[in-house]
Amino acid sequence: MIRMNEPTLDDVIEKLQQVLEGKISREAVSNWAEKVSQCFESESSLSQNDISIWKALDILRGVDLKDSPKDYLHNEADIRNWILRFNAMIKSSE
Repeated sequence: MIRMNEPTLDDVIEKLQQVLEGKISREAVSNWAEKVSQCFESESSLSQNDISIWKALDILRGVDLKDSPKDYLHNEADIRNWILRFNAMIKSSE
């Protein structure tokens, strides 16, 4: 069931793509993921699709983590791998 303002895996992929293209900051994506994931928190049961999106949002919430003052914990290769993984999830659900 899709609820109002519920994010999709396509939304998650778009945000990651925007990070790679320098159009949005990692911090903005992390904040977005935190905000939109709240739509799942009030649900007592989630569909398999909802669980997939919730897990993807959990990954996005950590996209801005740093392992040093200058370097992010997750590099661009990690982000590209997440995009591939989320695209595969979309294809497997079709």
